[in-house]
This record gives sequence, C-alpha cells and structure tokens, in this order.
Amino acid sequence: VSGSQSGNVNVWDLETGEKEHTLDSKSPMVMSVTYSANNNHLVCGSMDGPLTVFDPQAMTETLKIENSHKKPIRSIAFTSDNNTLLSACDDGTIGIHDMRQSQTLG
Repeated sequence: VSGSQSGNVNVWDLETGEKEHTLDSKSPMVMSVTYSANNNHLVCGSMDGPLTVFDPQAMTETLKIENSHKKPIRSIAFTSDNNTLLSACDDGTIGIHDMRQSQTLG
C-alpha cells in the first residue's frame, strides 16, 4: 500500500507489482499509511490533518477522523491489540484514537 500526492491510497499486488485498487482519501496529499495487524483497518494520514479509515476487504471508507491534527500527519501505527491508533503530527502532537469507540482520546 502506498500514499500519493494526489490524495489517493494505492493498493498493490505484491506478486505481480500491479495496482489493484485506488482509494480516495478526499485529502490533498497522503503522507502516511498503515494496516492494522488483523487486517481490519487500512488508515491513511494526510497533509491537512484528518485520518481516513478504510475497510481493506470491501475497499470502502468507514471512518474519517477530523480535527485530530492541524498539520501534516507524518506517522501512524496501531497498538498490538489493534484497538488504538496512534498518529504523529508535524506540530509535535500525538493523537490517540480508540478504534472500538471511533473517538479521539488525546
């Protein structure tokens, strides 16, 4: 999976090297992408601050986490239990997002 300057998330076939899907984050630029370890979530962080959550099986957007950051999101990662998403922003803040409750904790 890769992010793009056009705001898309591209999902690639590792065996053929072909692009399988293109997902629109509706953001100007995707800065970071990650899968949850259980493959239930594909998340991208964008240039303008929101996080977009996709269902990787259905290839559809399931959640948009707005107002978590005001500047580009540089890194995102799930905790080992897949229940919490962490995001790091250019402004020096870290976001903590509960994926079970679909809410930002800090």
